[in-house]
Amino acid sequence: MRTDRATGTTLLAILAVAAVAYAPSLEVPFQFDDYARISSNWNLHQGNWLRGIGQLGGVRVLPATSLALNFWLSGDDTTGYHVVNLLIHLLATAAVFWLGLLLARTRRLRGSAIAEAPLFFAACAAALFACHPLQTQAVTYIVQRFASMAALFYVASVAAYVSGRLAQEENRPRARPRFAAALGFALAALLSKENAVTLPLAVVLVEVAFFGRRGLGALARRGMWLLPVLAVPVAWKWYAWRTRRGVEVEGGPLRQLLDALFAQGGEGLTVMPPLDYLQTQMLVLPRYLKLLVLPVGLNVDHDIGIATSIDAAAAAGALFLIGLLAVGVYLLRSHPALGFAVLWFFVTLSIESSVIPIHDVMMEHRMYLAMPGVAVGFAALLCQWRVRDRRSATAGAVAIVLVLAGLTFARNQVWQSALSLWSDAAAKSPNKARVHVNLGVAHHVRDELDQAIASYCRAIALDDDIPVARDNIEIALEQQGRLDEAIERLKPKPVEVPNAPEGAIILEYDFSEAVCPR
Repeated sequence: MRTDRATGTTLLAILAVAAVAYAPSLEVPFQFDDYARISSNWNLHQGNWLRGIGQLGGVRVLPATSLALNFWLSGDDTTGYHVVNLLIHLLATAAVFWLGLLLARTRRLRGSAIAEAPLFFAACAAALFACHPLQTQAVTYIVQRFASMAALFYVASVAAYVSGRLAQEENRPRARPRFAAALGFALAALLSKENAVTLPLAVVLVEVAFFGRRGLGALARRGMWLLPVLAVPVAWKWYAWRTRRGVEVEGGPLRQLLDALFAQGGEGLTVMPPLDYLQTQMLVLPRYLKLLVLPVGLNVDHDIGIATSIDAAAAAGALFLIGLLAVGVYLLRSHPALGFAVLWFFVTLSIESSVIPIHDVMMEHRMYLAMPGVAVGFAALLCQWRVRDRRSATAGAVAIVLVLAGLTFARNQVWQSALSLWSDAAAKSPNKARVHVNLGVAHHVRDELDQAIASYCRAIALDDDIPVARDNIEIALEQQGRLDEAIERLKPKPVEVPNAPEGAIILEYDFSEAVCPR
């Protein structure tokens, strides 16, 4: 009874710290894609709920449905959305805590420092997961509920599997219902976000790391039941994608399948070659790791150049990652929790950071699913410290968590307005045109038209082929009453009209020439 009380009290304390760290998020307005997916989703406004859910998330049915329910309850009032996002984060934290307690009981950790202090181990893992500021984008950015909800079910599925395996090894009844729960959580994860397809690999990793290879045969037999579970979201996604496009796409059957499964079939979206994307990830993955260790420089829109060839930086990144992967495999034998942490990082990022191109090559919310494994490794190191000096290890863990919570609180302050968010991004990604367009829009909606025009001009200087900046300059000049003056000073230019009869042109003004320095 005393142990159960200590466990519950510890978990509640962690959840309380996390809630305080994310308290500012409750006042954050819609940001970035929130407008397109939610606020400007006219299907939701008109009560066309099925189409609205499709526009929200396509086959990401569960988080999209929850967002539609938020809209039904509170419209454009974002507080309710953030309450749900925070609740999902707290539940995911509890799932990490549960997983930590279970792993401490596994065969290959018996007699280890982790097994001697299971509550300390689970608490450290859950606290890091809950309070690390790198998690902010997945929690505070409303539409990234996709990432946090998928991770919640993913971790719950792994934990339910471990619970079933422990029941088997300890000759306790009711293992099958736990495996059934694992399958249910797996299906929920797959209907939340596509990166959950890595879940079978994560289960294999858990089996090898914490139970040994002898269980792989039984796992393979149990895994046959996973195939229909995987088939449901895959078939759903394929149908939804083909229905949405309604046309054939280039690239043959294999590319069509990849486009359907990983949502890269959107019209008008230029996706880089898979090899270029892989080479770019050799730069991105080390940056994620750097932000894990030193969470300074968090950014809503990182500026990462596309690596079209293996240059020195990409080669160095590749060698580092190969070495880290080898270390993870080596550690599985002597330090299972540390090896698990390294390999979990690679498994959970294998969809979004490999050869399947995604338009945005680096986004912080993608680390949300990787964080549980990293947190387990962090907790294992603290358990080693605890063996040498229990008091200092406990104090050190508390200090680290409080510092991380403070950084998370501060990061949520940056998200308080579009202006503060994009001003921060412009300082960190000064050469990215999209950042300056969004900063210009943030000024524009505040009627700070001169600052808005300056930002649009900066975007055009960085990327001349960015029509939205020119269109917004025209709107700003009209609001200032300067449009006629600008027209008198400019000469119209002939512009080809897309999808018009051959040779058809119109005359347009480039208003950036009137206001942007040359």
